[in-house]
Amino acid sequence: MKKKFIYTLSDPNTGLIKYIGKTNNVKNRFRKHLSNCHLSSSTRKNNWIISLLRKSQLPIIEVVDEVSPEDID
Repeated sequence: MKKKFIYTLSDPNTGLIKYIGKTNNVKNRFRKHLSNCHLSSSTRKNNWIISLLRKSQLPIIEVVDEVSPEDID
């Protein structure tokens, strides 16, 4: 059975958690968070990531839990 992951995106300057998400592939999900097409919608999270990218910074991604698919929600 494939595991699912609960992860956070944190500010690299303050360490504050800005986003909590779930995925089955952490690397691919992080890349999607940083992709231009994903950042095209104006959301609080996207605006924060864009502001980091403009300063040549990236959010910090950290897996906080691994769960079975039926327990993900």
